[in-house]
Amino acid sequence: MIYKEIRLIIIFLLIGINYSCDGNKEHTSINSNNVENFNNFYKRFTTDSLFQLERIKFPLTGVYLDGETVGINPVTGEDNTGDTVWTSKTWNIIHAINEEDKKSLDFSINQHKDTMIVLTKGIDYGFYFEEKYLLYNNKWYLIYLKDISL
Repeated sequence: MIYKEIRLIIIFLLIGINYSCDGNKEHTSINSNNVENFNNFYKRFTTDSLFQLERIKFPLTGVYLDGETVGINPVTGEDNTGDTVWTSKTWNIIHAINEEDKKSLDFSINQHKDTMIVLTKGIDYGFYFEEKYLLYNNKWYLIYLKDISL
């Protein structure tokens, strides 16, 4: 279980550093069309736990499969079908990662109109992580999470 938590911290720290812009900005920036800049949003999302909780559309649906807990969902403690619903009480805060850990990850950010999809794969580890963000009222929100670790 500790391995899973450390892995999640590493993933989000890496993504947060890689896609960050000016680290001195406290707030997310808005462009001339009043649309929040995704890179600035994501940096703040992975470094500010209160902001993160504000920017998740709870209940958050997704998939959680962990080879160590096959059959039991670690969020609910129930039988694990892979489908998971997180609430603000069962959510584990996503953290940014340091620069050194980038070597072990393959990640990308893909934009589709008003949606951003962040994909992270372990190069030497059997995990796949997908985050989906939606632009709603010119602000980004996490709306889906898939975490597969086998």
